[in-house]
Amino acid sequence: MVLNNLLTVALIAITYPIYSYFNNEDDADNGGWTAISEQEQTAAQEFDRQNSNAANKNATEMETIIGTRELVFETLRRIGCEYREDEDNRILINYQGESFIIIASNDSLFINVYDNWWYSLSTYCEVEEFARLQKVINHANAFVNSTILYTIHKESEQIGVHTKKSILFIPQIPEIDSYLISVLNEFFNIQRLVMTELEKHKVREEQQ
Repeated sequence: MVLNNLLTVALIAITYPIYSYFNNEDDADNGGWTAISEQEQTAAQEFDRQNSNAANKNATEMETIIGTRELVFETLRRIGCEYREDEDNRILINYQGESFIIIASNDSLFINVYDNWWYSLSTYCEVEEFARLQKVINHANAFVNSTILYTIHKESEQIGVHTKKSILFIPQIPEIDSYLISVLNEFFNIQRLVMTELEKHKVREEQQ
């Protein structure tokens, strides 16, 4: 009995759309489709109106979104970080006694943060010492989300070690103040990592 009822329901489900199609086939203006009711037309119009209002609202909000560079300034002020701009439009900041550089433009959603010259060697240092630094930098770069590099400054005869990190910086980032602080703190962790590894390598070499 149950099986017969199920078969009956299935048959109705299959045949009803076919019946509806041919029943409205004579309606050439509707191309064979059943005309929608007045209630459905009203609902469709309301749906279009709401979508249009939402689109206009989003467009207005997009126009008032703060630029990336201004967002950096605003965030630095909130976290109480002193900053200034140099002649190259770089943002120079001081955080926990360390000098950082931020490159930010309203034309990009990303910013570059630099921690420059946090360690240095003389260009007249021992070859083994320079090789040790290179080895540690290469090793550390495999474990951090930033880029550690060194440059040679001929005028000062110094080899400087620097860290760079490129990050997305937009208003939609949750707790963006804490986000920037975590990025700056990461630079200190990288310094400790490199200095610790340098000392380990030095001790290991002396024991050989």
